[in-house]
Amino acid sequence: MIDIKTCVALGALALAGCDESEAQPASKKTAPVAAPTASAPAPAKTNTAPSKPPRPAKLDTELTDARREKIEKAHPEAKGFVLAKDMEDKLKAQKKVDEKEAGIRAFDAMAKGKWVLFTGPMVEAKDDGFSMGITYTPRAEHDPMGLSRQFFLVAISDVKGFDAETMKSGTQVAVLAKYDGKAKAGPAFELVAEDNW
Repeated sequence: MIDIKTCVALGALALAGCDESEAQPASKKTAPVAAPTASAPAPAKTNTAPSKPPRPAKLDTELTDARREKIEKAHPEAKGFVLAKDMEDKLKAQKKVDEKEAGIRAFDAMAKGKWVLFTGPMVEAKDDGFSMGITYTPRAEHDPMGLSRQFFLVAISDVKGFDAETMKSGTQVAVLAKYDGKAKAGPAFELVAEDNW
């Protein structure tokens, strides 16, 4: 006959065999393992430089004290620059300046060797520059269209910030240029493009 102790021992073994997780010794238990996952791709590098605001279609051409200060800080070599518009007004006031060559000579006398700020629509875009018009005669009294005004073009070359692909004739610009004389200027800086306007 089977002893009661043996029955209890056999019963305990039978019960222990039904539940494997409890029957295994602590050293043989395996820790749950998470299923392998694909690693997430590294985030794409983004350009952290702030984007430039779009170029304005209509440019405010008024030179304020704050703008002058900003320009002279960015281009100290041009400190005390003169305005093409002010020289145009002086040319228009001179009755003897009535033909192109006389207009260029009079402009040369005022601007040669100086840094000049030209503002307005540029024309004749080329790879490294463009031209700006200088009006030397006033509009006739009975000329609402302004066709009686006479002007010459100043060819401005070596313009930093100028992009011939995006800036076409008629684009409003603010350009600071060293005037060489005989209707030529350069080097120059397109102030809107370099964010100094």
